[in-house]
Amino acid sequence: MSTSASLLFRQSFSTSSCWIFVLLAVGGLSSVDTVRAEQQSETEHQGLFTHHLNDARLVIPRKVTHRGDLLSHRLVHFHDSETLGHRNRRAVVDERLHYHVDVDDQTLHLELEPSTHSFVAPLMVVERHRRDLRTRSRPKKHVHNCHYQGHVRGHEQSRVALSTCHGLRIDLQSGTIDYGPGKLAQGESL
Repeated sequence: MSTSASLLFRQSFSTSSCWIFVLLAVGGLSSVDTVRAEQQSETEHQGLFTHHLNDARLVIPRKVTHRGDLLSHRLVHFHDSETLGHRNRRAVVDERLHYHVDVDDQTLHLELEPSTHSFVAPLMVVERHRRDLRTRSRPKKHVHNCHYQGHVRGHEQSRVALSTCHGLRIDLQSGTIDYGPGKLAQGESL
């Protein structure tokens, strides 16, 4: 899974201090991978953004219909970027995307629609600093038709922004929503 396109966000739904990790993988995870990841998350948190965590759980989300009926565990999804500029009301409904995420005995229903703005600025420059080498480059052409934004059903003040291009990483914490880029530390794997 490409972690450079992942997105990290925090959302409040309970008073516990437990962080919950949701890994939305391209094709889902097998049960063996799930067990291994759960065992690892119970014993160690060595990631770039996870080293300070006391408790973590792996949650596997599901793509669902607007009524909550299961569609798939395959989470990659692309919208029709050609029609975003001039879409009608029916097209907006057809482009909506829904996921279920189970958190602390509660199922969160993410209601999403295509993002009309790019997640990556058009003039972005990537700087890499190493001991004796510094480089600046523009990223390769970025895919824009897999970014979504929305909210959690029943929590209208919540905000969700995610990319379904290659999968994503989400973490939820008690407190207010706070999202930004996230990725695994070098060498970390599930």
